[in-house]
This record gives sequence, C-alpha cells and structure tokens, in this order.
Amino acid sequence: MLVGSEILEEFIDHIERDDLVRFRWLKRIRKTGFDQALSEYRESLNILRHS
Repeated sequence: MLVGSEILEEFIDHIERDDLVRFRWLKRIRKTGFDQALSEYRESLNILRHS
C-alpha cells in the first residue's frame, strides 16, 4: 500500500469515529479543499507523534 493511501485510510477512519470530528473535518474540507485538509491532518499527526 502506498504511504499516501495509508494516510487517507487513517483520515477516513478518524473522521468516521465521531460525529463532531466528522463535522469539523468536513467543514474544513469544504473551506480549504480535500488535499489541504488531508495535509493538515497529516501535520496534526506528526505533532501528536512527536509530543
């Protein structure tokens, strides 16, 4: 599996877990576009993993 595909799968799983999280990310996707929102998700993972 491609690295990008793994991030995409993680992102989908993440937003499907909680209604509030899904609402937040869908709002962000509408505002900035899918690619930008996915990049922001990836950045947030990097911050959390390095904390």
